[in-house]
Amino acid sequence: MRIGVFCTNEYTTPPPKGIIYAPLVVAQQVADGLTERGHDVTVYAPRGSRMKSKIITSELRPLYNEPKLKEFNAINLERGVASYENIALSDLFRHAQKGKYDILHIHPSIRAVFYAPLVKIPVVFTLHDPLLPGKSFFYNKVRAKNIHYVSISNAQRRPAPKLPWTSTIYNGVDLRRFPFQKTHGKHLVIVGRMKVEKGIYEAILAARKTRTPLKIAGGPAQGPYWERKIKPYLSNTIKHVGMLPYSKIPKFISEARGFLFPIKWEEPFGLVMIESMATGTPVIAFNRGSVSEIMKNNKTGFIVNNFNGMVRAIGKLDDIDRRICRDHVEKNFSIEKMINGYEDTFKKLTRKK
Repeated sequence: MRIGVFCTNEYTTPPPKGIIYAPLVVAQQVADGLTERGHDVTVYAPRGSRMKSKIITSELRPLYNEPKLKEFNAINLERGVASYENIALSDLFRHAQKGKYDILHIHPSIRAVFYAPLVKIPVVFTLHDPLLPGKSFFYNKVRAKNIHYVSISNAQRRPAPKLPWTSTIYNGVDLRRFPFQKTHGKHLVIVGRMKVEKGIYEAILAARKTRTPLKIAGGPAQGPYWERKIKPYLSNTIKHVGMLPYSKIPKFISEARGFLFPIKWEEPFGLVMIESMATGTPVIAFNRGSVSEIMKNNKTGFIVNNFNGMVRAIGKLDDIDRRICRDHVEKNFSIEKMINGYEDTFKKLTRKK
């Protein structure tokens, strides 16, 4: 198959040091995997990107490295990202109109869905975010027979069950990058952006309540949430290690006694959960969104309903067999299984065309 792909040109692929962007990780894994299987994959990505597939840059640098747009982005970064990505999307769809591809695979769906009816080939959108009412409105308004949506969990579909879903394909983890580790320290970890919905504050309170050391990876270390909910609680036992490069995340997670995931939103997947379990580190997560699909309660960690449940679960972490955590990921969340899902879906849709 000839496959055209777009995720973002805000960053290079893979992303630069200090940037953790799960959709970009997934986009590269799928594109590279399909290339290795003999498919003709072309990714629209900025200069400096390194992939196994072909790359079309649209003569663009990554947005963060474009000096001519610094003032524009300072005024409204979201508008800057949308405008910049539309340059690449315009090239992608013009090439598709000329017959260059059999199918398109796109990740920033809200930007690109308006283009999809302009081509005759299947356009597959992988949705990475919760289906908030605003986004669902646009998806429902733009309808065409060639538009197909991939969910990354069944839970993600609940707010909009009537969209033209084609598959649920779970994200995968590179098991070579996240090796199993049987031994561990006594501390807990959490990884995420400093936003209310990630539950960093709740993780700090749970660690303090149980007198367990906690290491926090993520950023930015600024803004109201950081100043009010994170910074005042840092100590010798509650430590912020900053934004780690993706290459250092496996070691950071694998050395922990447990991974805290007290999310305050309807998590569509939660890539960090499978990354943690892959190393053998059990997860304690609030029962929101996809959590009950991704974890096995009392086997790969604990699914809890509230803060008090998390506190109790911390005391039971040593009951979890870390090997079971690893086995669960190997069976259900390998990159190979994810690529199989996309390959099968693309073949099915191109046969129907």
